[in-house]
Amino acid sequence: ADKKFDLAIIDATCGVNDCRTNHLGAKNVLDFCRDLRSVKALDERSMVVVNHFSHNGQMLHRDLEAFFGPHGIKVGYDNMVIDLNRL
Repeated sequence: ADKKFDLAIIDATCGVNDCRTNHLGAKNVLDFCRDLRSVKALDERSMVVVNHFSHNGQMLHRDLEAFFGPHGIKVGYDNMVIDLNRL
């Protein structure tokens, strides 16, 4: 609660599945972001990127983009570069 993040990169391994023990699913990511926003660790200028996907999550890249895009969350990909100076 005493930190402010310009960038949060969050695991979304479980995709459509609900799993909170070792990884997160898509809905868990939204809950986690809500919690971070509630303590002001994320704000409207913070960038959120999900990564660490598995075929077990049953979501293709386009499915992940369709799910996370409306929430302002970017979907990571191999060789993605994020310019921290532009945040």
